[in-house]
Amino acid sequence: MAFAFEQFPQFAQYDEVIGGDTEFIHGPGELYDQVSLAYKELRSGRSDSLWCDELGSEPPHAHGPNVLFVGFTGAEPEFYHSMGWGFDCAFLDLRVEGILQTNLALPRGHPRRERLPRSLIQFLRVNGIKDGDEALKDAMRKRILQGFPFTTEERCQILKYCLSDVLLLLKLLEVLAPRIVSFQQALMRGEYVKFCAEIFGVGMPADPWSTAHIRQPETRKALRLRAVSDTRLTHGLITGSAIKQLEVSEFIARHGIKDWRRTPSGKLGTSYSDLEALEQRPEFIGKDGKSKFVGIADVSKTVKQLHEMQLFVGTDGRFRAQIWPFSTISGRAAPDGAEYPFTTPAWCRFMLMPAAGTVLIYLDFASMEFGVAAALYQDPVMLADYAGEPYLALPILAGFLPRDATKLSHPDERECFKAPTLSLQYGAGAALLARKLNLTRRDGQRLVDLHHDRYQMHWKGSDRKIETAFANGEMVARDGWRCGVCSLTTEFIARNWFVQSNAAAIFRYAGLMMRQLGLRIIGVVHDAVLVETTEDRLELDQARAILCLERASRRFLHGFTLRVDPKVIICAGERFYDKRGERTWAFVERTLHEFEEEGLDETE
Repeated sequence: MAFAFEQFPQFAQYDEVIGGDTEFIHGPGELYDQVSLAYKELRSGRSDSLWCDELGSEPPHAHGPNVLFVGFTGAEPEFYHSMGWGFDCAFLDLRVEGILQTNLALPRGHPRRERLPRSLIQFLRVNGIKDGDEALKDAMRKRILQGFPFTTEERCQILKYCLSDVLLLLKLLEVLAPRIVSFQQALMRGEYVKFCAEIFGVGMPADPWSTAHIRQPETRKALRLRAVSDTRLTHGLITGSAIKQLEVSEFIARHGIKDWRRTPSGKLGTSYSDLEALEQRPEFIGKDGKSKFVGIADVSKTVKQLHEMQLFVGTDGRFRAQIWPFSTISGRAAPDGAEYPFTTPAWCRFMLMPAAGTVLIYLDFASMEFGVAAALYQDPVMLADYAGEPYLALPILAGFLPRDATKLSHPDERECFKAPTLSLQYGAGAALLARKLNLTRRDGQRLVDLHHDRYQMHWKGSDRKIETAFANGEMVARDGWRCGVCSLTTEFIARNWFVQSNAAAIFRYAGLMMRQLGLRIIGVVHDAVLVETTEDRLELDQARAILCLERASRRFLHGFTLRVDPKVIICAGERFYDKRGERTWAFVERTLHEFEEEGLDETE
């Protein structure tokens, strides 16, 4: 059946429209090991399905800015980069467009919010499109993952399967395309998917010494056993890959903790966030400003991940993982957690190390969520506080800190008040603040009242946004990213969404500008970017990256410029540094050296 082009005049600007699908094998840290590629050109109906040994030095179809490529996820651009082809077509990602058209603001823990759909089959079902022989497709996917060699019969089946996915993709296109509100915005989203695919292709440079050790299962097992037996790290709370209720109960009693979080089923909380909260409890902050339990959350995460760790370098000595842009309701990216250095335990970042002659630049927006909220709602007092130290303004006014407190003089107190201050601007109440800051309910209410009194323009603007969103049944960011609201959507979620979605839009736009200038971006981390450059281009590329970040903020924030945090530069031979993982990395590095000198611990 011919594609109904008359229904889609936006496609007329392209010489050819290609629907494509690829099959590949992806080992941790590696570029794709290509298996097959299938495509169909929509105007002519021309199609083909090719095995990897039939692919040449260029794509088998027209390729360039006058061609629109319709795909599902960034896998196809990543495949093309793995082939060395590059990806120069305009790109329409039906996964991203499908997410956008079904995006809904739901509370944390709701099944539909846990992870936005990633598979083509899920979207086909949602849109009532039959996906053929599901059992056969599942068998083909599993067989491909098993890898080479393939029999002649398997090769024929995989080629047929690959082309069948192209035909299903085009059926999905006919359903989704008419619902696209702005085709130009959809193409910009496609450009960002392509940008993330380029980041995947480049990868991040790794320290060969530590990564070679960590890759060995027996080394990871010995590290895990050493970690759980070191009470300086675990404080007796972590004795295995899972924290037991009895251990938590005993730990709470030993340290006199009375308000440990419980799950809806009544169990004591044992998640990473529970241990993070433990580290931040004011009663355990010493005179040196450090928590008695600093690093315990990282150790817990480490013990769990060392068992089946997937953070490995490829044969080219670089970390590499899919970034999955637009994978949260606010449009943020959600990289593969076990394979991405910035979503694994914080100590893993110490294994990032630039090669000889190169430098890494890590740039982050300063207090971005506070600044975005201040500028979106044009609150002059909030903007003035952003120019100073926004996370200390309220605690100073409340008398919790001295009037001359600064980020330098009170770094730990600032960190302690940071998350609660952000919670306040989304509508957090006194009870939440009291629990997070170990305050009385009355003191928590003082902070709530101070925030409403001090930032009146913020609250008026935020209230107007909320009222409009619930009246229209939809929230819209300044770059067109959308999210539905329903009876389960709380004001807290909605207020948070407006800030997060616009912050994400700023960050995406900055990334695309950096790409346009030819900067080598090798990592994106929430509101931060990791740039790789040469020593002779350090100052120039750093200045250009900062300029892009600042210009992007002005575009979306009524001309207001967000600050960029002071540069972090990692030169060749130096390690990336993250204070949250410092203690655990010191243990890992020391233990790896001991293993080299003494051999691995004898284990059963």
